[in-house]
Amino acid sequence: MRSRYEEIGGLFRKIREENGLKQSQMAEIADCSLRNYQNIELGITQPGYNILRNIVHNLPLYHYAVIGSSTISVAWQRN
Repeated sequence: MRSRYEEIGGLFRKIREENGLKQSQMAEIADCSLRNYQNIELGITQPGYNILRNIVHNLPLYHYAVIGSSTISVAWQRN
């Protein structure tokens, strides 16, 4: 069974791949280190608010983000 962090990482990977970006490009958009971004995609670490905000504000997505104490939900819809 996948952990919550792995589910979030899979979502980040899907967003990146749908936008034709490399991990290094997503790290730049997220304003975090490449290693930090890679750890998010691998489900090792959870993205913080600033990383989420940077990604959803800088990619062509309709989006919303809800951040709770330990839960992050992100939904998007393509044009």
